[in-house]
Amino acid sequence: MSKKKDSGEDAEASFEALIGDVKRIVTDRVKDDTPRPPPVPSQRLKDERQALEESRLPTDPVDEELEAGEALNWCRTGLNHDLKRLKRGDFAVEGSLDLHGMTSAEAKSALVRFLNDALADRCRCVRIIHGKGRGSPGKIPVLKGKTAKWLMARDEVLACCSAPVHDGGSGVAWVLLKNR
Repeated sequence: MSKKKDSGEDAEASFEALIGDVKRIVTDRVKDDTPRPPPVPSQRLKDERQALEESRLPTDPVDEELEAGEALNWCRTGLNHDLKRLKRGDFAVEGSLDLHGMTSAEAKSALVRFLNDALADRCRCVRIIHGKGRGSPGKIPVLKGKTAKWLMARDEVLACCSAPVHDGGSGVAWVLLKNR
């Protein structure tokens, strides 16, 4: 047993001789000198993405509180001719959606489904019945302005306007969709 102990001491002595002078580390932690990456401002990035998305909406949004008799007239830049044709009734209405009695969330969901179906069916012009607000508090048409904003946010919508009196007037929007 003393042989083993002696050989162990010899190995330790030869190791120390090989390594040379060493400074003992008092702690068992390793110091990491690699530079840390800068912090990521995730909330600011999220806010900037949201602002960018909002900036992509049309620059002339319709006020959500449109008056009951106020006409809706909107078209993408450079499409004034199509808006005039839409207002004249040059396009046949190929589909219709009635939003009466729906909440804003229900109306938006129904509108999205309806537009997707109309585009799939290659419809060029559709009718959205949003109402005049006669049943709303203060007689303000809640869905009229929201419908206009939702329509303007869709790239497939080229123009929209209030229908003539014989087709519902300011309670109805005619919508011109892109040809696919």
